[in-house]
Amino acid sequence: MSINTFVKKAIENSLADVSQGAKYFERPAGSNIPWIKGQADEGAQAAAILRELARDNMWTEVTEQAVAMGASFGACRYFQFTNNTPYYIEAVSLIEELTEEELTQVKIVKGHHGYELQAPVTSRPTNLLTICVGNGTDPFTPADADNIRVFFWAPGRITPNVQLGKATVKLA
Repeated sequence: MSINTFVKKAIENSLADVSQGAKYFERPAGSNIPWIKGQADEGAQAAAILRELARDNMWTEVTEQAVAMGASFGACRYFQFTNNTPYYIEAVSLIEELTEEELTQVKIVKGHHGYELQAPVTSRPTNLLTICVGNGTDPFTPADADNIRVFFWAPGRITPNVQLGKATVKLA
């Protein structure tokens, strides 16, 4: 199966999956596509954009890059689309990129995929879209056409995962 067929199938399976559906493609925080952000059908529009890019053979695999930086999950595969114009908004920063003031404003919230760190970081235009796809039944085994699902998508670069589920909170 070609890269673009693989990505397109993940999007279609996720849309058809009652536990995911179009709502799964919404971006409640962080990076976004500005012209659809906050619209009632934001998830459906995002899925349509991602699917269209797969139809036009626009995705490049970057799984090795994700693994090398510790950003990968299980046997999931990562793909990126690069546009000539920075139409999208990347609204994430690495901790080492934050100013002292931004560090004081970091908070932990229950996000779309579990706990995540959020702060008023600087947004910037980007020409990248990143998508992570894998086996929707068992993300630690390779996906096939029947079980492939979208795990994550966002405008911008690949960034490392944050594992906060088992973190200890100390008295300040």
